[in-house]
Amino acid sequence: MRKALLLVMAMLGLAGCGRRNTAEVARTLAAPVEKILLRRTACFGRCPVYTVSFCRDGRAELQAEAHLSRRGSFTGRIEAAAFAELSERIGNGKFDRFAPRYDAAYTDAPSCTVTVLRADGAGSSVYEYGSEGPDGLHVIQKAIDAARDGIDWQPVK
Repeated sequence: MRKALLLVMAMLGLAGCGRRNTAEVARTLAAPVEKILLRRTACFGRCPVYTVSFCRDGRAELQAEAHLSRRGSFTGRIEAAAFAELSERIGNGKFDRFAPRYDAAYTDAPSCTVTVLRADGAGSSVYEYGSEGPDGLHVIQKAIDAARDGIDWQPVK
């Protein structure tokens, strides 16, 4: 009987931990995404170097430094549906559950940092060096790149 009671108490304790974790995640995901940023850095080669950001209000900015079809500072507009799709991918991809950093054990690779800022002021970033992150992170990175490619960028004067 005593073993059964201890087993039930342990199970209830584990269930309580799960509820708190789920509640924390739900609270974090409840705040809408306000801004999405992606920064790619150089490698030993011709890796694109740029920073792109998208805001919920439709503003988009690109700082293209190297190995893109353009160079310089640009602005544009992201459609509300495209921003909503990115936000959904971030939520469905469990972005807030990724480790903050993934590093390769070799050098001369590019890095990529994705930062998500929420309306409640919370934010999180994931830094990746050498494509060592999980597949879900790569899906988000590719979706941001695809959104970047769909913008009509105008040079900042």
